[in-house]
Amino acid sequence: MKNLEQRIARLEQQKLNPLIDFFHASACMFAQDQGKPEPERPDDIAKALEQLADYLPN
Repeated sequence: MKNLEQRIARLEQQKLNPLIDFFHASACMFAQDQGKPEPERPDDIAKALEQLADYLPN
């Protein structure tokens, strides 16, 4: 049981959010297509969306 509690604590610390992951993955895809370095994963949705907007093609 202690192992399960530790695993849950680790997941909570990672702040998993599928929407942030999607925005970040999209920004990484656009960065790669444009030959830019891969951006770091942001911690909140607003920053992730702003990051994605920066990498959208013109």
